Amino acid sequence: MNSMTGYGRASGALGTYTLTIQVSAVNRKTLDLTLKLPPEWATLEPSIGEQVRAVAVRGKVHVDIALTGPGGTAEPAWDETAAQTALDRLAAFAGRQGVAFEATPGLLWGILSSQRAVAKPPPAEEAAGPVAALL
Repeated sequence: MNSMTGYGRASGALGTYTLTIQVSAVNRKTLDLTLKLPPEWATLEPSIGEQVRAVAVRGKVHVDIALTGPGGTAEPAWDETAAQTALDRLAAFAGRQGVAFEATPGLLWGILSSQRAVAKPPPAEEAAGPVAALL
């Protein structure tokens, strides 16, 4: 880093996700480093700090690492046993409340949507290389 004031942004693919790193720095007499990254990647903080300290000895430097991409699988996961259990519980609850119960298409879709599998971000070990390359 030739100047203590600056901004940079880089993006790259990490599996089905987009990895974006933004670095901003402003003038300071000492190095004040702050990091923001996905909680699952907290173990990467020391290595990211080392990389930043190798090029910046002063200034307020903020590194923001974001992972965007799929929030769930393209196809909902259908578990007939879990759906039947949910319907049975709803019918029993409705019966205790004295309410007529009918399994409508909307109700079935709601149960299906509640079973949607959520994609997990890549583990820190898998992200370390791409993060280092973009920094």
